[in-house]
Amino acid sequence: MTRTIRFIARGLFGAVLALPVIDAGAIPPSIGLPTINFWRDACEMAAHVDDPVEMQRVIDATVFIVEPRALGLNPDGSYYVRTRPFVDFDGMVLSPDSHFYGEQAIVFGGLPGRSGFLVSPESVVTTPHIAGFDPTGYYVLFGYENAALPDGSCVPIDTTRFPASQVRVIDRYENGLPAMLGDYLVAHLSDPVLDRPFLRVRRSGHAEVGDAITLVGHPARLSKKIDTAGHVVGLTGSGPSPYLDGDVPLAYPVHSIAFSSGSPLYNLSRQYVELAVMTGSCGVFRPDQGSQPLTHTLMSDCGPPGPLNSPIKTFAPRIERIVLETAPLSVRNIGTAAAGFAQPVTTYTLVAPSRSAYAAPAIDYRIEMAAPVIGEPDLSLLSSVPLEGSLDAGTSLSFDVAAVMPPGQACGVFEREFVVRDLTHGLSDRVHQTLEVAQTVFDADRTVLEMVGIEQPYVATRTFQIRNLRPVKALIRVSADQNWVTIDGVSGSSGGAPQTVLTIGALQSATVTIGLAVSASGLALHTTHQAAILVSGADPACTLTPDISVPVRFTPGELTFRQAILAPVPPAAQPSSPLTATIEVEENFCVDEVKASYVFDHVVDSFKTDVWLTESTWELQRPGSAAWMPLWDRAAAPACVPPTGVDESAWCYLYRGVKDACDFDGAGDASRPCDTVVAGDPQRPPLAACMPGTGCEPFADHLGKPSRGIWTMRLSDRVLDGLATQPGIRGWTLTFRGSAACTN
Repeated sequence: MTRTIRFIARGLFGAVLALPVIDAGAIPPSIGLPTINFWRDACEMAAHVDDPVEMQRVIDATVFIVEPRALGLNPDGSYYVRTRPFVDFDGMVLSPDSHFYGEQAIVFGGLPGRSGFLVSPESVVTTPHIAGFDPTGYYVLFGYENAALPDGSCVPIDTTRFPASQVRVIDRYENGLPAMLGDYLVAHLSDPVLDRPFLRVRRSGHAEVGDAITLVGHPARLSKKIDTAGHVVGLTGSGPSPYLDGDVPLAYPVHSIAFSSGSPLYNLSRQYVELAVMTGSCGVFRPDQGSQPLTHTLMSDCGPPGPLNSPIKTFAPRIERIVLETAPLSVRNIGTAAAGFAQPVTTYTLVAPSRSAYAAPAIDYRIEMAAPVIGEPDLSLLSSVPLEGSLDAGTSLSFDVAAVMPPGQACGVFEREFVVRDLTHGLSDRVHQTLEVAQTVFDADRTVLEMVGIEQPYVATRTFQIRNLRPVKALIRVSADQNWVTIDGVSGSSGGAPQTVLTIGALQSATVTIGLAVSASGLALHTTHQAAILVSGADPACTLTPDISVPVRFTPGELTFRQAILAPVPPAAQPSSPLTATIEVEENFCVDEVKASYVFDHVVDSFKTDVWLTESTWELQRPGSAAWMPLWDRAAAPACVPPTGVDESAWCYLYRGVKDACDFDGAGDASRPCDTVVAGDPQRPPLAACMPGTGCEPFADHLGKPSRGIWTMRLSDRVLDGLATQPGIRGWTLTFRGSAACTN
């Protein structure tokens, strides 16, 4: 929304330098949805959050790191901040409808400023983005935010008199990128900050879905902004089931744009920084259609949430320990009513950090167990430990908690927590156990199953795997939506689609074979038919994994073979030393049509890759024949100058390969440029006749011949000292169309 801000000129250094100064006019509160999606100024916090005390902690601890040229020193020792109205950004002219339009933004001096947050009285954390980022000498601004008035409006910050007590200088730092600890940097300050809270960073465990979360920072170098309605909506990570086993929180809605980097993504429910933001989210500059000159509007546009950085816990060992630590914080406990939980007892440990300048000599604690839930799985304290007491610095306390399974417990997921309070620092750990009873969690291959077949009855099969991801057996239903496929050799009953239920052992896998039923013989030839194999839990009420669909495609009467080669064509020599490759066809059908192709790496030292065609010959030999069929011959082929209206690539048999065409097993990076030469399709017919005296076999002679046996192709370089780099052949392909069994 538009914020009206008036400016006056005020003298500085005897009016030598005139700076824009914001008057006392208040900024009206933001209106909320739908324009900004709860993205607000920090001064609006009190009226828009459930826990203003915790939100204020994050606001007070968040900082802005700026290059020294952004500040100037006043005679009284305070600083003036060089700012300009937020009416354009990064070369874009902004529409007055832009959120935060007209507010003062710190002038960008060319060096990368960013947000950050206090993690100890003398340390702040941010994101460096590059291993070489050196923030030594940068200024750190505390409390660079608009002030709140009782009526909910905001007083703009006085940028002409920023207190020196709210400015520090970075003396030294440690960058996490060179040590593979993530996009994190801890900077140490010239003097400690003793009048502001610092934030606790997560060292173990993970957020839970539903946790309240906020992102606080200085987007576009503005005064401090906050998100007031963010929640953890999911987890992701590298585990087999990221949505269950992941540790990277997915937050929605939270907003970040340039200079938000380093902002804390703070878990208000659990009082932890989950990560420091390294990428954009929700905040976008959208072009205004039809505007002349072109303007942009800063607005909220939240797509599906993604990770904003890796979790900070990997970098956390480089951050000073000050407060009480509890471990573990997150446990998923799996079991069945018959066998109980896999981890019936969990040992928890409270640790008071060793004494230091900022770690207390002792930490007072209190353990608060939740009231039991009758008739459901629950947690029970086993150890005889004092529930309230004090831990001296450098000491620890361990205690056991049991996960209790009631008799005959039905399947389900039960979330349980108890609380450990750090009374010295006013912080709490909500220790979480997810008690999972007889739940089915699985994964399955999702690659398209390409069925092939010409010879009838069709006997082609393809396989895929289903993996049980839990330490209890799983019942998995596998079903098809078409009756022309079989599942593990079983066809559908009464003409219906097949289905079966598999029992997969704990943490085991099952291989499923998909075949072609008798009814597949009635499918239309040369037409691609599609089916889907649905993998689901046999009991939906006890299944956590969403159904998985495995696609199946079948084009009857057509058969494709792909064979990797991964070798260069030998240079021209006397006698010739061609590159040869073979494909074996086991089906016995009469060939109606064949298309051949080969793929080679784009020739980097050639302006036009068809140069290779002017130097090469390409031949094919069918089973049972000693003669070679010419597909391309530099001496007999037409010149690469197409007739009017004919595409050169079609005339020259050459076209740039798409990614899938480049991809042969073991061929490495399929995204590298490749070229494909094709013969046999309508645009690229093979050579019409054999050269006299060569004893070759015309390509058309393959028609009506049997397919079974070894098909061989060979490529020859015919020009001495031609291309400086011999083309590397990735692989070759034969695609057949055929009819019934052949007896020729």
